[in-house]
Amino acid sequence: MRRDIAMALPCALAAVALGLTGCGSDGDEPQSTVRITNRMVTPDQELRDLQRALQAGAISPAEYDQQRRKMGL
Repeated sequence: MRRDIAMALPCALAAVALGLTGCGSDGDEPQSTVRITNRMVTPDQELRDLQRALQAGAISPAEYDQQRRKMGL
């Protein structure tokens, strides 16, 4: 009897997992967007890069301010 329960549990979990794969969008709804942010540079380095871009004329003062606000500064 115990062996039957031990065998039934993994089968039940597999059935639940397979059943959940069918859940979700049916294709009629727009898919949501997930944004993952991995910071490769420090905020200090990012600010220095923004300042260099501003000084070089690569971005306008308005773009510089906008980027600083995005950084939370």
